Amino acid sequence: MKNNNDDSVLQNYLKVVTSFVDILLELDFSKNMIKVISSSSKFSTFSEKQECSFYRAIENTIYPEDHNLFLSTIEDKQYIKQLLMESRNEFEFRVRNGSEFVWVRGVLTKAQEEDPNKALFYMIDIDKAKRGTILQHEILNKYVYKLCDFLMLINLDNNSYKMIDNSFLHSTPMPPSASNNYISSFNSTIDCYVDFMDQARIREAVTVEKIKENLALDDSYIITYGVRDPKLGYTRKSLNFSYYDKAANIVFAVRTDNTIEYNRQKRQTEELREALFRAQTDVLTGVYNVSIRDVISNRLNGRSKEAALVFLDLDNFKTVNDTFSHAKGDELLIHVGSFLRQQMRSGDLVGRVGGDEFVLFFDTVPSHEEIHERV
Repeated sequence: MKNNNDDSVLQNYLKVVTSFVDILLELDFSKNMIKVISSSSKFSTFSEKQECSFYRAIENTIYPEDHNLFLSTIEDKQYIKQLLMESRNEFEFRVRNGSEFVWVRGVLTKAQEEDPNKALFYMIDIDKAKRGTILQHEILNKYVYKLCDFLMLINLDNNSYKMIDNSFLHSTPMPPSASNNYISSFNSTIDCYVDFMDQARIREAVTVEKIKENLALDDSYIITYGVRDPKLGYTRKSLNFSYYDKAANIVFAVRTDNTIEYNRQKRQTEELREALFRAQTDVLTGVYNVSIRDVISNRLNGRSKEAALVFLDLDNFKTVNDTFSHAKGDELLIHVGSFLRQQMRSGDLVGRVGGDEFVLFFDTVPSHEEIHERV
């Protein structure tokens, strides 16, 4: 049976909390539901004990331009879990109050240790004296933060950091908005989102020691890596470190998205590779064409170990063409090219340099007898 004293304690606690916050919400991420615990009289949009879904609350209360950012955030369960691992996350945004939108500061914090899916979210109206600062943030969001995923200050001396923008609203995965353990928070993000092929390299690259070492050599330190975005798939990022206050060992870290440029260069590389393959390949047989001479020449340049070169031509090939037709002659050449490719080892080359003439290049020569036997 519930103790009446518990209700009394709870009510007294709520009175204290609501004396300095304007809106207090309980968020249930397992059900995607919001419950209004308390709301001050100056906010007509929220009424006490009101319950609704995240989606309805966002549509009815959040500034329209921020709808997609909020939606993408609440749908990323892994990122929400990461946010709730931090003791406190602060951010500023606009909510509806009657017919206008006003700036508030929101604070997300754990509700109960035993229920990891619930959190408390309280909002405080930002007074007019601070609106100038908010305007600066809005300008930064429009003209700076849209060019990057996040912008943070890292204190290399005490291993802490803080985001300068409303980073939690970005749809792309990133670290929590602030942390007293920079390395731990970054490594958690690396484990969750950085492409497996890049993880070990990035863990080492973002250490305090590596940042200091590289910034001692240059004004900026840039690393690139892949991110497995839950919604966008594979994306490519650049993380740029530079000193904000060298004497205090405080560093700017700016992450930008290079996916468009990365994909463009990747397509260009593939197109060049395909063009080179077509230029070097005999259309009929699929082996190298006369370009094999240049390939072999490059292989032999500056080489000390032995290699073997064999010239091969098909006897009486003209008779095959004259007797059975050129189509049958082509079939024979295709068969010979395929057979030779199957007999060669990795690193060996086959090329067709004339009508019925082939070149075989053996990259390694264990013995002359073995080459003779293989030929």
